Amino acid sequence: MCGPAIPFVLMTAATAATAMSQFQQARGDAAQYEREAIVARQQAVFESQRQQRDLTRKLASLHAHASGSGVQSGSGTPLDIAANFAAEGQLEPFETIRQGLIQFQDLRFAAKRTKSAATADLIGSGLHLGSTITARMPFFQ
Repeated sequence: MCGPAIPFVLMTAATAATAMSQFQQARGDAAQYEREAIVARQQAVFESQRQQRDLTRKLASLHAHASGSGVQSGSGTPLDIAANFAAEGQLEPFETIRQGLIQFQDLRFAAKRTKSAATADLIGSGLHLGSTITARMPFFQ
């Protein structure tokens, strides 16, 4: 009677080990999504700051060029050009941050979804394993 039980016990142990391994892999994937989300947010902030520095340099260069050519920058066309340039340039860093935050949220959602799926798969495997065991055991019938 012990002979047929050994393969069943080995199959049960292998199924449990596989389910746990898949669960741990999914948790690792979720942790990677979390890390990527944080990096995406940090990169967006860094890029935004770089864009703001570039805008400041370009505006300074525009003012210096206009002043060097003898144009009065107190009013008129050069000032209008600089104001338009500044207004358009201010939007770019905000768009960069917005895109980074969208990517951050998408990756965080992927991490949560992966964790939930891993937990559901582990529970499903446990239930399947439990039903297989109860179906094989004579005292449950």
